[in-house]
Amino acid sequence: MARRFGQARSGLVGRTAIAISVLLGAVLATPPLAHADSTLDAITARGKILLGVKTDYPPFAYLDADQHFTGFDVELWHEFAKSLNVTLEFVPITSQSRIPTLLSGAIDAVSGGTTHTIARNRTIDYSVTYFVTGQRLLVKKGSGIKSAKDLVAPRATAVTQGADSGPNFLKFQSDGKLVTFQEYPQAVLALKQGKVDAVTSDDVLLQQFARNDPELEVVGDYMTREPYGMLMRQDDSKWRNWINFAIEGAWKDGTYARLYRKWFGKDPDFQFDVWQD
Repeated sequence: MARRFGQARSGLVGRTAIAISVLLGAVLATPPLAHADSTLDAITARGKILLGVKTDYPPFAYLDADQHFTGFDVELWHEFAKSLNVTLEFVPITSQSRIPTLLSGAIDAVSGGTTHTIARNRTIDYSVTYFVTGQRLLVKKGSGIKSAKDLVAPRATAVTQGADSGPNFLKFQSDGKLVTFQEYPQAVLALKQGKVDAVTSDDVLLQQFARNDPELEVVGDYMTREPYGMLMRQDDSKWRNWINFAIEGAWKDGTYARLYRKWFGKDPDFQFDVWQD
């Protein structure tokens, strides 16, 4: 971005004009700041992508039994890093901390379980939508809870800090009671212990918890449509375009479908809008 910025008198004017001319020439010869300071340039110089991912959001990103990051987004970004010939470092984040951590410059992008909303888009930028799900409820089997209408206070519904699932839930059940947790495993444990009556979040996440615990089930219709995007700082089209092209390339060459089958047990049930070359 360009920066906004008698005889004795005649000599001074002439020297001033020359100085201004030299200064303008220097400014015009300087590459645009946005281009020079692109995150993509910093990554290639550093040789490493700093990626913010959650530790509690299976099957997108989480820590396995050996405390290694794994999941759909984790493997997808390994492919991205390989194509750029750089390494990949994962930085743990939560729903609450993801945007502040990104804006601080501590990470280059956020990936995994972040819905594209207008409110968030006022402070950060999004990639193209790369996954779509919707919000539902996780409950104990036999609870009798079938939808948000069954969760009138004093029944309690668990949500996580920084997620939009709480406000979304209250649109369907204005008489509901929310209990907030830092991470999803804490919310699920509270459900199993009877401290809350349901957990509400995106279906694909809740289904993972239900598959791992026969006492739990996912119920209710979709309350929302949740289009996921990857996050980056604003005003960096070079980096945003690179991420978009990486997503597009993974779809075209079959990498996306291969990882989708691995982590979701089926082929993608939607069609990506493939761009023209």
